[in-house]
Amino acid sequence: MPPATLLLLLLAPCAMTAPISFSADLPGLMCRLCQGVTAPQRCATWGFCGSSDPRQHCVTNPGVAPIAIDITNAYAGDIKVRGCNKYNPVSGAPCVGNPLKPNHYNDCPQLIGSQESNTVLLDADTQYIAFVSGSSEIVEFWKPSSGQWPPSYTVRKPGSAAGLVASAVECRVDTTSPSTLITVANKAGFAAKVSGLSSDSAGKFHRKDCVESLSDGDQVQIRVDSRLTDNPFVLFSFKAPGSGSVELYPDPKRGFPTSYQLRAA
Repeated sequence: MPPATLLLLLLAPCAMTAPISFSADLPGLMCRLCQGVTAPQRCATWGFCGSSDPRQHCVTNPGVAPIAIDITNAYAGDIKVRGCNKYNPVSGAPCVGNPLKPNHYNDCPQLIGSQESNTVLLDADTQYIAFVSGSSEIVEFWKPSSGQWPPSYTVRKPGSAAGLVASAVECRVDTTSPSTLITVANKAGFAAKVSGLSSDSAGKFHRKDCVESLSDGDQVQIRVDSRLTDNPFVLFSFKAPGSGSVELYPDPKRGFPTSYQLRAA
């Protein structure tokens, strides 16, 4: 097909109201041609003139009304927003970054700059949202036990005074069970993975990996199961060059501590 014919076919959805002026700058030409069209969103989807909708569309199932959350980045660097609707509550397997895997994240297309805000649209069945800066995960935000996502959320580095409670990470296997909060400070000298474990009525233990990597010197607030009949405990697995793990169990009378300093075994 001749290039001129292809260009006219591409422009067919737009109602031209201005004379066509050809240019070697195809994106610029397309943008000029789309000025004043009756359906500007069609041209916006081509990516030449920008979008009339500033929200980030991170939806994989457009047939179901998405959730909309206004994300404010109070972190020091740019962040990527990743929605997860494929978390396995039985095995505790989280979403992964490899888009070829069946349990991959649904990534938003653009980064959110430090001290900037942007509304993101995510699938209605999203289980948690991961916020990533570079190759490091900052924090995970799990769907509240109320079943309703808040209209807005501020991303802060775990442990910052202003965002400690708001950034509490959900580590319960059963999010309907009673809970308590623990502020964990990593003093182990190594990064550690944080997992919550508890048993079901048959005595079988289930695991939920809730913090992929808690860096040495950082702290995070986690929400854990406080029902002692569920035999809950927290597992800290050290990452290389560290090795081994540490388990935190509740006191039979007082339950879990409100704060805990993680140290190598």
